[in-house]
Amino acid sequence: MGRSAHHRELDQTHRQLEDAREEAEIFVYALVRHDEYSKHVAQTLDTLQRVVSGDISVSVDRYLEQGILEPARDLLMEKPAENVRLSILLPNPEDPDRWWMAWAAGHSLTGKEKYAERIVDTLSRHAYESGVPQSWDDVTEDRSFRQNPLASAPTRTMLSLPIRRGDEVLGVFNAVSSEPGAFDPAEDTYLTSLGGVIAVAVNVWLSEGSD
Repeated sequence: MGRSAHHRELDQTHRQLEDAREEAEIFVYALVRHDEYSKHVAQTLDTLQRVVSGDISVSVDRYLEQGILEPARDLLMEKPAENVRLSILLPNPEDPDRWWMAWAAGHSLTGKEKYAERIVDTLSRHAYESGVPQSWDDVTEDRSFRQNPLASAPTRTMLSLPIRRGDEVLGVFNAVSSEPGAFDPAEDTYLTSLGGVIAVAVNVWLSEGSD
C-alpha cells in the first residue's frame, strides 16, 4: 500500500473515531439530562403532595407557577439565544370561547394578563378538542398559526398537552420555544411527565374552589 493511500486510510479512521466520540458524548449528555428531568418530576410531585397535605404552607395556585413552571423553564433554557415559555391555558370563566392564561413562566406580565385569544383561532385548540397531545417542530409551517403580538419572543417550536379531569379536558399545558425543533425526545418525555403533575395540581386547585 502506497504512503498516500495509508495516510488516507488513517485519516478516515480518525474521522470515524471522532464521529464515534461525538455520538458517545451526545448519548452521555442525553442520559444526564434525562436523569435531571426524571429527578425534577419526582421532586415536583413529592412537593405537590406536601403542599396538598399542608406540610408546606403555600397555595396550590402559587405552587403551580413558582414551584412547577418556573423551575421547569430554568431546566429547559439551555441555549443562550433560546427563549422557552410555559403556560397553562383554561377557558375564560367570563367568556368560555376564549383562553385564559391562568399560570405561566417566561411570558411577559402584559402578555399573560391580556392573553384572550379565541380558542378556535389557536393551535392549542387541537389538544383541547381532541384530548391528544400535539407538537410542532416549526409552527410557522402551519398556515393557521398566528404569532401573538404581545408575546415576549416569537414562537417556533410548540408542544401542547391536554389537562384532564377524568374524561373531561379542562385546558392545555403549552411549552413553546423561540427556536425550531427545540425539544428533543428527552425533553418531550419530561414535559409530558410534568404535564401529569400539572393536571393533578389543576384538579386540586379546582376542588379547593379556585381560591
